Amino acid sequence: MAMFGAAVGFVGGLIFAVIGILISSVLLWITAKLFKLKGGFSVAFMIALIVGVVSFLAQWILGLIPFIGAFLGPLVSLVLAIWLGITQIKGKYKVDTGKAVLVWLVWFIMSVVLGMIVGFMMAFLLVGAGIAMGGASMMGFLG
Repeated sequence: MAMFGAAVGFVGGLIFAVIGILISSVLLWITAKLFKLKGGFSVAFMIALIVGVVSFLAQWILGLIPFIGAFLGPLVSLVLAIWLGITQIKGKYKVDTGKAVLVWLVWFIMSVVLGMIVGFMMAFLLVGAGIAMGGASMMGFLG
Protein backbone atom coordinates (compact mmCIF):
# COMPACT_ATOMS: atom_id res chain seq x y z
CA MET A 1 0.00 0.00 0.00
CA ALA A 2 2.88 2.36 0.73
CA MET A 3 4.25 1.91 -2.79
CA PHE A 4 0.84 2.82 -4.21
CA GLY A 5 0.87 6.01 -2.16
CA ALA A 6 4.37 6.79 -3.37
CA ALA A 7 3.30 6.24 -6.99
CA VAL A 8 0.25 8.46 -6.60
CA GLY A 9 2.39 11.11 -4.91
CA PHE A 10 4.93 10.91 -7.72
CA VAL A 11 2.33 11.28 -10.49
CA GLY A 12 0.45 14.05 -8.67
CA GLY A 13 3.69 15.84 -7.90
CA LEU A 14 4.80 15.46 -11.50
CA ILE A 15 1.61 17.10 -12.78
CA PHE A 16 2.05 20.04 -10.42
CA ALA A 17 5.76 20.22 -11.28
CA VAL A 18 5.02 20.55 -15.01
CA ILE A 19 2.48 23.31 -14.37
CA GLY A 20 4.87 24.97 -11.92
CA ILE A 21 7.76 24.87 -14.39
CA LEU A 22 5.67 26.58 -17.06
CA ILE A 23 4.49 29.30 -14.67
CA SER A 24 8.00 29.67 -13.24
CA SER A 25 9.39 30.06 -16.76
CA VAL A 26 7.04 32.95 -17.46
CA LEU A 27 7.96 34.63 -14.16
CA LEU A 28 11.70 34.24 -14.82
CA TRP A 29 11.26 35.55 -18.37
CA ILE A 30 9.44 38.64 -17.00
CA THR A 31 12.18 39.10 -14.37
CA ALA A 32 14.88 38.82 -17.04
CA LYS A 33 13.09 41.46 -19.11
CA LEU A 34 12.90 43.76 -16.06
CA PHE A 35 16.68 43.46 -15.67
CA LYS A 36 17.19 43.83 -19.46
CA LEU A 37 18.99 40.48 -19.74
CA LYS A 38 19.64 39.00 -23.14
CA GLY A 39 17.84 35.75 -23.78
CA GLY A 40 14.33 34.81 -24.72
CA PHE A 41 11.69 32.59 -23.19
CA SER A 42 13.65 29.45 -24.13
CA VAL A 43 16.48 30.44 -21.76
CA ALA A 44 14.03 31.08 -18.91
CA PHE A 45 12.27 27.78 -19.66
CA MET A 46 15.56 25.84 -19.62
CA ILE A 47 16.56 27.33 -16.25
CA ALA A 48 13.13 26.71 -14.71
CA LEU A 49 13.13 23.17 -16.12
CA ILE A 50 16.53 22.29 -14.65
CA VAL A 51 15.68 23.81 -11.26
CA GLY A 52 12.21 22.30 -11.21
CA VAL A 53 13.18 18.76 -12.20
CA VAL A 54 16.15 18.52 -9.83
CA SER A 55 14.16 20.00 -6.93
CA PHE A 56 11.20 17.71 -7.62
CA LEU A 57 13.33 14.58 -7.78
CA ALA A 58 15.33 15.50 -4.67
CA GLN A 59 12.17 16.14 -2.67
CA TRP A 60 10.44 13.01 -3.93
CA ILE A 61 13.42 10.72 -3.27
CA LEU A 62 14.09 12.15 0.20
CA GLY A 63 10.36 12.00 0.93
CA LEU A 64 10.59 8.21 0.76
CA ILE A 65 12.74 8.19 3.92
CA PRO A 66 10.48 7.51 6.91
CA PHE A 67 10.07 10.28 9.49
CA ILE A 68 12.89 12.64 8.47
CA GLY A 69 12.16 12.64 4.72
CA ALA A 70 9.13 14.90 5.09
CA PHE A 71 11.31 17.58 6.70
CA LEU A 72 14.60 16.94 4.93
CA GLY A 73 13.11 16.78 1.41
CA PRO A 74 11.76 20.35 1.24
CA LEU A 75 14.89 21.75 2.91
CA VAL A 76 17.30 20.05 0.50
CA SER A 77 15.00 20.92 -2.41
CA LEU A 78 15.04 24.61 -1.45
CA VAL A 79 18.83 24.70 -1.08
CA LEU A 80 19.22 22.99 -4.45
CA ALA A 81 16.75 25.41 -6.06
CA ILE A 82 18.63 28.42 -4.71
CA TRP A 83 22.04 27.13 -5.78
CA LEU A 84 20.92 25.83 -9.18
CA GLY A 85 18.82 28.90 -9.91
CA ILE A 86 21.65 31.32 -9.22
CA THR A 87 24.29 29.30 -11.07
CA GLN A 88 22.00 28.75 -14.06
CA ILE A 89 21.02 32.43 -14.24
CA LYS A 90 24.67 33.40 -13.99
CA GLY A 91 25.72 31.00 -16.73
CA LYS A 92 22.83 31.24 -19.19
CA TYR A 93 22.34 35.02 -18.97
CA LYS A 94 26.09 35.68 -18.60
CA VAL A 95 25.83 37.99 -15.58
CA ASP A 96 27.94 38.34 -12.45
CA THR A 97 27.04 36.58 -9.22
CA GLY A 98 25.52 39.68 -7.58
CA LYS A 99 23.13 40.30 -10.46
CA ALA A 100 22.29 36.58 -10.64
CA VAL A 101 21.37 36.60 -6.94
CA LEU A 102 19.23 39.71 -7.42
CA VAL A 103 17.44 38.21 -10.45
CA TRP A 104 16.86 34.97 -8.54
CA LEU A 105 15.53 36.88 -5.52
CA VAL A 106 13.03 38.89 -7.61
CA TRP A 107 12.00 35.69 -9.42
CA PHE A 108 11.53 33.93 -6.07
CA ILE A 109 9.49 36.79 -4.58
CA MET A 110 7.26 36.93 -7.66
CA SER A 111 6.74 33.16 -7.40
CA VAL A 112 5.85 33.34 -3.70
CA VAL A 113 3.42 36.23 -4.22
CA LEU A 114 1.71 34.46 -7.13
CA GLY A 115 1.56 31.24 -5.11
CA MET A 116 -0.05 33.07 -2.20
CA ILE A 117 -2.63 34.70 -4.48
CA VAL A 118 -3.53 31.37 -6.07
CA GLY A 119 -3.59 29.69 -2.65
CA PHE A 120 -5.97 32.30 -1.21
CA MET A 121 -8.19 32.04 -4.28
CA MET A 122 -8.35 28.26 -3.91
CA ALA A 123 -9.07 28.53 -0.19
CA PHE A 124 -11.93 30.97 -0.76
CA LEU A 125 -13.26 28.78 -3.56
CA LEU A 126 -13.19 25.63 -1.44
CA VAL A 127 -14.61 27.31 1.66
CA GLY A 128 -17.33 28.93 -0.45
CA ALA A 129 -18.17 25.58 -2.04
CA GLY A 130 -18.33 23.99 1.41
CA ILE A 131 -20.69 26.67 2.70
CA ALA A 132 -22.84 26.45 -0.43
CA MET A 133 -23.19 22.69 0.07
CA GLY A 134 -24.25 23.10 3.68
CA GLY A 135 -20.92 22.07 5.17
CA ALA A 136 -20.64 25.16 7.33
CA SER A 137 -23.60 24.26 9.47
CA MET A 138 -22.09 20.81 10.06
CA MET A 139 -18.84 22.43 11.19
CA GLY A 140 -20.69 24.71 13.61
CA PHE A 141 -19.97 28.00 11.83
CA LEU A 142 -23.54 29.00 11.03
CA GLY A 143 -25.70 27.19 13.42
